[in-house]
Amino acid sequence: MERINTFRPAFIATAVAVAFSANVYADIQFRGAVDASLVNQSFDTESENSRYEDRNALQISPTLTGIYTSKKASATVSATHLYQRFELDEGSSSTNFTEFNYAGNLSVIDNVFQIFGSGSQGYQSYRPETYISSDYLLNSDDLTKITTHSAGARLNVPRGDIWGLSVTGQYMETKSDNTLEEVEGDSTSPFNQFIDSKGVSANASLVNGDWFRNAYWRANATYRKTDRQDRGEFESLFVNAEVGYNLYYDFGLLLTATHEENDIAGELQNFFARFNNQFSKFNTYGVGLNYRPAEGRFFNVTLNKISTEGEDDGKTFVGISTSWQFSPRTSVQAQYNRRYYGEAATFSLNHGTKRIRTSISYQERTTTFSTMMFDVADAGTFVCPAGSVDILDCFQPDTLNYELQPGEQVVQFSQLITELTDQVILRRQLGSSIGYQRRNLKLSLDGRYIDTEYSIDNRQQIQKLIGLNANLEVGSRTSIYSRFQFSQINNTIDDAGRDTDASMYSIGIRNRLSRSLSVGADVRYLDNENTSGIGRDVFDFNETRISLTMTYNFQSNRQ
Repeated sequence: MERINTFRPAFIATAVAVAFSANVYADIQFRGAVDASLVNQSFDTESENSRYEDRNALQISPTLTGIYTSKKASATVSATHLYQRFELDEGSSSTNFTEFNYAGNLSVIDNVFQIFGSGSQGYQSYRPETYISSDYLLNSDDLTKITTHSAGARLNVPRGDIWGLSVTGQYMETKSDNTLEEVEGDSTSPFNQFIDSKGVSANASLVNGDWFRNAYWRANATYRKTDRQDRGEFESLFVNAEVGYNLYYDFGLLLTATHEENDIAGELQNFFARFNNQFSKFNTYGVGLNYRPAEGRFFNVTLNKISTEGEDDGKTFVGISTSWQFSPRTSVQAQYNRRYYGEAATFSLNHGTKRIRTSISYQERTTTFSTMMFDVADAGTFVCPAGSVDILDCFQPDTLNYELQPGEQVVQFSQLITELTDQVILRRQLGSSIGYQRRNLKLSLDGRYIDTEYSIDNRQQIQKLIGLNANLEVGSRTSIYSRFQFSQINNTIDDAGRDTDASMYSIGIRNRLSRSLSVGADVRYLDNENTSGIGRDVFDFNETRISLTMTYNFQSNRQ
């Protein structure tokens, strides 16, 4: 019964899509793969009590993906099961892991009203110091299962003479296994609380219609509510609006206003101590000048005043906002203003040529882990089949406005993992991705910097990462691939710092023996350094991993 409940949302999403599309053209596609690997792991550590032991492992991993597309609906379901068996000096052992992803979309009224659903099951380490060094073969006992489900609807009223409207509503669930208590009993980490939350979110955007020639206006609102089992409810509301009028050609007068509210049941003491009453309510309003030569090109400067119950009440500041579409391949959006925590900014740059694509973004937000599971992250530059994260299986679109097809996903090959906690966090994130594709060569360079503050602990976490992925086709059937990743995590609690540095290098080769069968070999080296452990001893160690892999792919189509 538990298994049925786990997969019920996937069945519902697929059944709805099929039911609404039974009488129209539809395409159903199944594809899958079976991977079998022999892995040798060897470790080097200076500790006499190290829990790491040289060993051999057998991995068998089948993957099945189903894709349904019709005129009205689309759905994708993908599941992977991993069985692995280890040979140790004291005997053998085995472990099993199951991952799945599903997503469905039904267009009730074309381009006007859609309903959608999605969900996933995966694993990540609950210990910040083992984010990078934990996978199914290494530190697998640090992994906890995370399951998410969501369903929502989207209404889009096309812009007419007077106005245009877009509204999206979503229901979300997030749950993780409480592995920490199972492993350590009553000894809990100061970093983690496990997740069992439900929430809703709504986004609305109202804009002027075509009838307004010299005037323009818009209003955007975002509302989120998360009910956390152990920490109570968190609610947030952010509204911003502007009204402008062209006085002389493309130059005009602009009025702006923002309204922000936050409420955390039982957790206000820490954020209140740092941000006073500004955290609960923060308003701004201002006036300025705007240069707007076209719909997607504007630049404005405003003088704003703050209205709040905190120390910033009555202060003024200069705000700047711009959105500029230089060409179909280059666009920039940026904004500078103030919010309850002080100076605030957002930035986004997207640029593409025939061979190179660049994406740089900076964002700040008040959120939780369970909410971020459903947020759209700063996008990478490569598109991959569902379930694949290897650059050799991916491609780079030739347009910035590429629409993902069923069974496709945008992938960040090097991504910092969000800490598993349901505290409310203030998160500042800078990310960049540069992709290059030409003939037989694919390259992806990623960088991340994330600064996180927490609502309860007097704590700050800074994560830094840089990663490089490359694939070179040296023949019609042979590819050489390589990966480098360096990460650094710093946790500061009550002015005491704890650092973790990890670097990983790998190189491999894959040869396609036939259309369905391929073999490969891979060598990986991991260097992990910890200044201190959390909850149990964690040692500095090096791992060398050698893998031999055989993959069988299959695909069937039915219309």
